[in-house]
Amino acid sequence: MAVLRHLQRVSLLIFLMVISGCGAPIFRSYDERFAPAPELIAQLEPYLEKWATTPPEQTREERREVASKIDGILAILEQGTRVTESGETIIILVIILEEWGDWQRGYFYVHDGSELAEHSSLQLRRVDEHFYIFNRNF
Repeated sequence: MAVLRHLQRVSLLIFLMVISGCGAPIFRSYDERFAPAPELIAQLEPYLEKWATTPPEQTREERREVASKIDGILAILEQGTRVTESGETIIILVIILEEWGDWQRGYFYVHDGSELAEHSSLQLRRVDEHFYIFNRNF
């Protein structure tokens, strides 16, 4: 009986060590979950305005190609659209930096500087006029 309890404790300890070592979000501090990656965003700067103002189907392949070339970016996707006061349609881009199960971390790019709102599964931290760092669970 004592051996069985010992094995259960060891198994639990190993399980917790593996999960925490894998970078599970639950084991990360606020600063780690919202850590900026300006060096990655700098590499995207030449493309962002075009991607935010061109229909997404016309930029999808280029976004895939650019994301595959930049170590640290998993994907660059469209998250939705906004219509500006001038009537221009702006695509909100999502730049995914990390995924772990149902959790993601990355950036939203909002070309016109519109404000985004948090909800129960989305945490935001505004970086500047155009960028938000996010953490979300699906």
